[in-house]
Amino acid sequence: MEPFLLWLKNAELSVYLAIIVFITTVALYRRFDTLERKIAALLVMFFIIDIIGSIMAFMNYENLIFYNLMLFPQLLMMRIVLVNHISYSKFRHYLNISCYAIMFLHAINLSFIQDPSDLATFTFIPGYAWIAAASFFSLKFQLENIDIVPFHYLITWFSLATLIDFACSIPILSVLGWSNFLSQPYLIHLYDFNAWLYMLWYTIILTGLLCTKTMFKSVLFYR
Repeated sequence: MEPFLLWLKNAELSVYLAIIVFITTVALYRRFDTLERKIAALLVMFFIIDIIGSIMAFMNYENLIFYNLMLFPQLLMMRIVLVNHISYSKFRHYLNISCYAIMFLHAINLSFIQDPSDLATFTFIPGYAWIAAASFFSLKFQLENIDIVPFHYLITWFSLATLIDFACSIPILSVLGWSNFLSQPYLIHLYDFNAWLYMLWYTIILTGLLCTKTMFKSVLFYR
């Protein structure tokens, strides 16, 4: 129990936010519709990835290979959540094909090109770019739908949070792929900024959960 408490004491703030979002998701799960339950499954997956990755880092285990492998379920779940609800068949078709293409290339990259113990930037960055593009089209579909109030729906908050986080993370990950050319202080600042972006992702999603599934909805959207 003591090692767990020591890890929890030294964990990043994003881990605490992940725990809060996880607890909130579980508490509100019965109120979710079909799409929101898919979002909930994705949030639980990210929660598990964050916890395992944080524990591995705390125990000084190499965790980049873990994050490289976890890109596969991340892409798959993001496709299910962000793409399947889009009514534009052409965009949905292209996004589905490109998702599977990136997953295939990522497998080739990890097997034969880049060292899995390092960040596989050749395909990891395109994977993040795909997630950013999918979240953009998902958000675009929600905002252009004149039959709904977009921010009454959790998918709108989720798409917005994902677009901001993943789009802003791409240039940072690109630089981190060349981290051997950076001095240690600058590298630490880049990691910190990326961590703040991830915290923003959780914060927007938590706001979305509270504003669509609790009494805060009536307060926020009162006219």
